[in-house]
Amino acid sequence: RVLEFAFVIGTWSHFFIDTFSADGIPWLYPFSKKLYNYPLDHKKITISETGFLKHWTQFIKEYSQIFSFKAEIALIIIALISLIYG
Repeated sequence: RVLEFAFVIGTWSHFFIDTFSADGIPWLYPFSKKLYNYPLDHKKITISETGFLKHWTQFIKEYSQIFSFKAEIALIIIALISLIYG
C-alpha cells in the first residue's frame, strides 16, 4: 500500500510542478493537446550545444535555476525524510 501511495503522490506532484513551469503540461491529453501552465518562472530552457557532454552540462546549469528544479528537490527531501522516519 505504501508503494502504491508513493507512486500516485509522485506522479501527481510531477504534474502539479509541470503546471507551474514555463512549458506547461497537457492535462487532458490525448483528448486535448492544450498546455496548461501558470508559470512561476518565465524562463524556458534552451540548449544550443550539440555535443553530449556540453549539452547536458548546459541543461543542468539552466535547469538548476528554475522553480521546477527547486520544487522537485524539496519533494525529494520530504520523501526521503518520510521514508526514513515513516
